[in-house]
Amino acid sequence: MSEIKTEYKKSKGGKKGMAKKIFSILLVFTLLIATIPFTQAAANSGDLTDEEIQNLAFSKFLSGILSNFSLSEIDSLIDILNAIDEKNIVMDNLFKNDALKTRLENYYGIDQESVEGALGDLRAKDWKANLSSIAETIKTKTNDTDKKLEQSQIDWIKSVDNEVFDANFPQLTDKILSTFNSKADFIRFNRQIFDNVLTKYISFTYRNSTFTVSFSSSFGTELNKYLQNQSSNVNALFKTGESIDPLSDDEIAGVKQAITDIVSAINTNLTSAQKDELADALDKVGFSVTTIPSGGGGTSSGGGGGGGGTTTTEKPAIKEPSSSTEPIRVNVPSDAVKVSEQDGKSVVTLDENTVNDLLKLLDQAASKAEGKALAITFDLTASKIKDNVSLTLPASLVAKALDKGAAVVVKTGMLSMEIPASAVGAQGEMKINVSALPASDALKGITGLDYMRTIGKAAEISITIADKSAQMKDRLTLRFAIKGLAANIDKLGVYYVNQDAGKLEFVGGKVDKENAEIIAVVPHLSTYVLAEYSKTFSDIRTHWAKNYIESMAAKHVIDGRSEDVFAPEDKVTRAEFAKIIVQTLGFDIKKYAGTFEDVNSTAWYADYVQTAYDNKLIQGKVAGQMFDPNGKITRQEMMTIIGRALSASQPESASSLASYKDAGSVADYAKPYVSYLIGKGLVSGYPDGTIKPQNNTTRAEAVKLIYNIYNQ
Repeated sequence: MSEIKTEYKKSKGGKKGMAKKIFSILLVFTLLIATIPFTQAAANSGDLTDEEIQNLAFSKFLSGILSNFSLSEIDSLIDILNAIDEKNIVMDNLFKNDALKTRLENYYGIDQESVEGALGDLRAKDWKANLSSIAETIKTKTNDTDKKLEQSQIDWIKSVDNEVFDANFPQLTDKILSTFNSKADFIRFNRQIFDNVLTKYISFTYRNSTFTVSFSSSFGTELNKYLQNQSSNVNALFKTGESIDPLSDDEIAGVKQAITDIVSAINTNLTSAQKDELADALDKVGFSVTTIPSGGGGTSSGGGGGGGGTTTTEKPAIKEPSSSTEPIRVNVPSDAVKVSEQDGKSVVTLDENTVNDLLKLLDQAASKAEGKALAITFDLTASKIKDNVSLTLPASLVAKALDKGAAVVVKTGMLSMEIPASAVGAQGEMKINVSALPASDALKGITGLDYMRTIGKAAEISITIADKSAQMKDRLTLRFAIKGLAANIDKLGVYYVNQDAGKLEFVGGKVDKENAEIIAVVPHLSTYVLAEYSKTFSDIRTHWAKNYIESMAAKHVIDGRSEDVFAPEDKVTRAEFAKIIVQTLGFDIKKYAGTFEDVNSTAWYADYVQTAYDNKLIQGKVAGQMFDPNGKITRQEMMTIIGRALSASQPESASSLASYKDAGSVADYAKPYVSYLIGKGLVSGYPDGTIKPQNNTTRAEAVKLIYNIYNQ
């Protein structure tokens, strides 16, 4: 059993009844209104040829949807499903409704007993790990020559169909095969329903962490049009003269009520963070999701729905943070600025009254800060403002921001930029310029683009102060909007276009999933571009950690032993892990200062060891005098370093470690950190109930753990 499946079972597989929960939801969306096309493909393709399975798996529809989600998001969505149906709400409501119950039993041959039988068969097939593996394969294989499921994955899909679906739901299987040309066409029918009915006629509003669902008056009519084979989109999928009996008014009402109950369960059982993530996921798959800020109007995304309500003019205001880690902000909305057009660029300025208001608001915010960070944020995301934008801040406002230590944050439709007060070395009128240009233009003269694919437009960013190019004295944070981009975020990075050196330089790759942004912390402003980096190694093609290794290679956290060899089963040295953790956390590299007797200043790892030491991640051995760079790192040493990096001090509860048979063999210095990581679900033990703290760590195991840390 590979490491990925061992750890997956330990952390995910213990959720009792997960299969039942997911199947409940599938019954509503696949059997009644034909959605969840990927899962339908997994459940209904037993009589497909290998080639047909490959074609369906790598269709534009499915690969396009999965490309919007990272590996960690897939796991997170499974957790969300668990929370949605923790009390089996969907199943209870599905069979409680008389109209739906009759439809399921009489038309599909599905009752609670047959569902229970299927669930037991699914559990025996380790469906969670296998389905996750298939999703990862589809999502990460983007080159035409590489788009193939493994034969074992194809065989698993067929076995699920024959031994689970057909065996437990023979009446439904017969209905599919007698109505459609093939199961492949039934799957294509599902996709048409999803694209042309569900996402067009079901919409969501999200306000104050609460969802409401709305159905267009045409929902039932349009759904029945497809069921009755009355749409040209599906005519060729049905056998001649065949159709599906339309839903009655009572059945349509039952479907709406079932979906409404699911939404109610979401509001009751999910945390605010989970609901934020779900709203984003619904938008990514094509639904209309109107997000309404507390007390404000709506902003619509996806599908084609919209906000509405009375338009009001917003004014600058102080926004106090919801957590101690956020700054107090003076927010400047688009309504408060003046916008004109000049040479295809939006020129943004502030009138005298607005400047005076902002000066007062900065004073008020500073008095409330009491040691908290302070920022003034300019929201230039309104549709009237182009991606090519120039913002002018008068000298008086710049001086006030510097005096109060306030960062200047500028948000455009393309990116946001945070300029800390410590980065500005001069005073005077400040002009901030952001220009969007074709990536091909930005990359003229750039070489070394093997394995790379640019995404979207490049951003050229500059700042002048008192009409002189600003020299930044501290790092700035850039956050590029990635919502709607057709990219694999596990392989996406921000790159500095270094024209002098003729190459791209990686500057950041962490993704903020909640806000759909990718982040880079940069020492200067210039031209930046987003790109996927699809590097792989010959010895990981069938390895369980392939996707984790490729992702962390794309984020430039890890390297191979050579250009073509990663050596996933080699043990990790202490020096190697020092480099890995430093690059994972994005620390500024420190020059080696002779801290350890056994680390030579000319060694490739010397600066990484110093950086880890300065950031209190490592302490060394033998009273801190020796580091043992070539020694193989143990699991407890690795967990201690990561625990320190995450600022862990004490375990959440003693039981998180005490449940393991060999808990007593964990060194005292490591216990708080090992327990902390177990409690957070970042590491797990082995099937035999041990944690094996003294075992050495393989490169593959280390990468999987680092992937979890990088993407948390």
